Amino acid sequence: MGQREDEGLGKLLAKAVEEGDGDLLAAALGKKRVAELEAASERLSTKLAKRRGEANATGYGFAFLQADLTHEQVATGIVDRKGWEAGPWDNEPDQVMWVAKDPPHFRCMVWRHDANGQLNGYVAVPKDHPAWGRDYGEIDVDVHGGLTFAGRGIDDSWVFGFDTSHGFDVCPGMEATMRSIGIGSPMRFGGGEYRQLAYVRGEVESLARQLAAWIPPRLPAGEDL
Repeated sequence: MGQREDEGLGKLLAKAVEEGDGDLLAAALGKKRVAELEAASERLSTKLAKRRGEANATGYGFAFLQADLTHEQVATGIVDRKGWEAGPWDNEPDQVMWVAKDPPHFRCMVWRHDANGQLNGYVAVPKDHPAWGRDYGEIDVDVHGGLTFAGRGIDDSWVFGFDTSHGFDVCPGMEATMRSIGIGSPMRFGGGEYRQLAYVRGEVESLARQLAAWIPPRLPAGEDL
């Protein structure tokens, strides 16, 4: 709440007490409570956003930015799969890191969400890339569900990502949680599909190619466009 709103609410409370108006007092107290809850919600959202940013910057999720990717790296056993049903995810890893096939060979990663269990895809671009620092909503690319992430990496790169936890996707971890509280999966009932590693990896490679297309072509010395 701003200072003027605080002053207005204070006057309303004072008037209600002075006049002994119960209805007015209840209304004023209700507004005060709503304002307090809204302020608390905003503070909580800020804290959660900060924690998510710190987790993205320091957690295993962005390990592909510093890993030695001379050879592809694959990691399993990272995500707790307790309660998951058997499915195509059983023989899949939780993380794959590599460099894109096509020049300029951006760093790429498929990472399994630790709670919902779906696979997400990420591509990192260097600081001299035209899309560096842009929000994902500004980037027009064709990728599964559209971009849902953009953020600064721990090596000063900029990371773009997408997830496979949309209304038409099946997430094994989310399904396990829903079953534990007696709720069926709306994704499964609606004909949803689990996006397997090969598919997600293909989408990551496609994203890398599309981001590479943002880079202006280099002309031989002495030539102009």
